[in-house]
Amino acid sequence: MTREELEHIIRASADVTDQYEFMIQGVGPETAVLPDGWMTRVHRVQNEATNGRVGYCLDVADLFMSKAAASRDKDRMFCMALLEHRYVTPAQVLDLVAAMPLDADEQRRLRGTIRRWARALNEAGHGLADA
Repeated sequence: MTREELEHIIRASADVTDQYEFMIQGVGPETAVLPDGWMTRVHRVQNEATNGRVGYCLDVADLFMSKAAASRDKDRMFCMALLEHRYVTPAQVLDLVAAMPLDADEQRRLRGTIRRWARALNEAGHGLADA
């Protein structure tokens, strides 16, 4: 989705609902596990293109963590693309694992999964600096 498409969605949603603020999640109920503190990292989108209406978007690292915890094939592909294109770094998301509301075994598995993804990208020649 482009910035212009996001602004259009905010504007159109406001026109339809007559509401002022919207939370744009990018995650569904099946992937709603987010790191503690995610609300402090939300990005505010408001400008002339949104007619002054406000959209709040998850930080990309929080979205990554939610998708990584869901661990479906489509989530793996999404997360690996975020790593490959350097929207997040392995170190950044590994640091967030401790903030995930998961037990110790689930956190250990999640760290291992993220490291495997980073290793696979490095082996494919993507050269993640901090993998």
